[in-house]
Amino acid sequence: MYTVNLVQPEPRIKSNLKLVDIVADVAFYCSTQDETAALPARYTAEKICTEFDDSNLGVDESRHRSKLKADIFSLIAMIVKLRGKEEQAQALQYINRIIEIREEELKDIPPSQWTELQGTNIQRELIDKALTLCYADRVEESAQLYERAEEYYKSVGNDWSLNHIGIMYLWVLATCQKKEEARDTASTALRFMTEKFGDDNPLAQQSRYIELATCCSP
Repeated sequence: MYTVNLVQPEPRIKSNLKLVDIVADVAFYCSTQDETAALPARYTAEKICTEFDDSNLGVDESRHRSKLKADIFSLIAMIVKLRGKEEQAQALQYINRIIEIREEELKDIPPSQWTELQGTNIQRELIDKALTLCYADRVEESAQLYERAEEYYKSVGNDWSLNHIGIMYLWVLATCQKKEEARDTASTALRFMTEKFGDDNPLAQQSRYIELATCCSP
């Protein structure tokens, strides 16, 4: 396979936002084909995005760079978090950096004024961190993150996201032996998913399986 060294090419390519865009696109394409090839491309995109001089960027360009960094970090974390304890710790570092980026974007905006995309972005990272903690056998640490996301989705009336994270929150409830709450959450999620998508939808089937597993446990 023909490859190009994008980190130290000869002659040297000057790092800039356009180059980051190109490498990030290459990394995303690789991820749809082969994760083994995707990871080096993503690390390359991270290196370029982190190191280039952004002192002359305008406001819109600076925001675009932050978005690119968050997307790149998310793609890296998605691959490495299932590879073992060391990689899970690495994934958590990347997710924490994404949360910092999202919180910086929102620092002067009250939650009541967040756009749907802004609210979804920060809650998605909180849930991703919670799931990664669960993968790392740190289930109880994830509870506060789920509850924070749950509170937000209740406040904006997003029943779909509320029930979706409820399915994932069962991991915490079951581990903490909160059986009654787990059963109620599973039943609510099943009812919502079935009414919303029908009996044959994968999410409805997943909810049904979780409800049966939860309700049949002693």
